Amino acid sequence: ANYPRLQMGNRFVIDRDPLGGGNYFMVFSGLSFPILDWGKRRLKEDELNIRKNAKQFELKDIKRNIKIQITSIYSELLKQKELIELRTKSLKTAEEASQYAEISCRSGLSTNTEVLNTHKTLIETRLSIEHAVFEFLLNFADLEFMLGVNIYEIGS
Repeated sequence: ANYPRLQMGNRFVIDRDPLGGGNYFMVFSGLSFPILDWGKRRLKEDELNIRKNAKQFELKDIKRNIKIQITSIYSELLKQKELIELRTKSLKTAEEASQYAEISCRSGLSTNTEVLNTHKTLIETRLSIEHAVFEFLLNFADLEFMLGVNIYEIGS
């Protein structure tokens, strides 16, 4: 505290020295003024305010970073969704090309190699769709993690 203090005390001393003055009793008192403590409280308050401001800035920075990450993940989700839609359209085209190649091969207009190439393209297109769906689900899981919720539980 920043208030003056009154101190009082006593002591009884047993003097065992035969040449000494003998036993005696002592009483003392004192008054102390905390001159050096007067500025410490303000310094402590300033230090706490600086720490508070630093923590608030750190919290704002963390919130900003989380918002940036969520926005980035969401944009990746949209890109993956568009990619899945495009690859689904190309899958339909590849399926039609495969059917036409088989019909052409049966009628003798194309070779078996062309049929195999269209099947290869069809399989690669299906794999690319599966890869895009996998990436979409990974980004979706990242979004759920960043938000701290299970999105499927919210909808039910």
